[in-house]
Amino acid sequence: FPSHDTTQMMVDPPVTKSREPLVQTIKNDTQSKSSGAVVWNTEEQRLSKLSEYLSKYPQWKHYEGLVKARQITVGLPEDLLILSWGEPLKIKEKAVPLKQIKVFSYPKKYMIYVIDGMIHSWEKK
Repeated sequence: FPSHDTTQMMVDPPVTKSREPLVQTIKNDTQSKSSGAVVWNTEEQRLSKLSEYLSKYPQWKHYEGLVKARQITVGLPEDLLILSWGEPLKIKEKAVPLKQIKVFSYPKKYMIYVIDGMIHSWEKK
């Protein structure tokens, strides 16, 4: 899996680094999909879904600021990844004994690696 360091970088405009940052930001258009777990048409709806999620799972409240700013970090639950960056273009699941591994593909060739429901790392291809 890709490595990362503790520096931050913004996706737009792209910054070239040899290693991935600890916190990543992406700017997506608001989501509007006919299928999928998370659907919103406005930023207000996205933030409302975030508020609902955090009231149900208060242990993730410390990630609220990151998700509002459309950022991700290692350890972020995959539900909050989707609330932050929206539905991925594609999700690839890998079969590994005792682990659930998913690779979320996003625009601008970002690959987010999720292990057992939490972000493990990412890379830009």
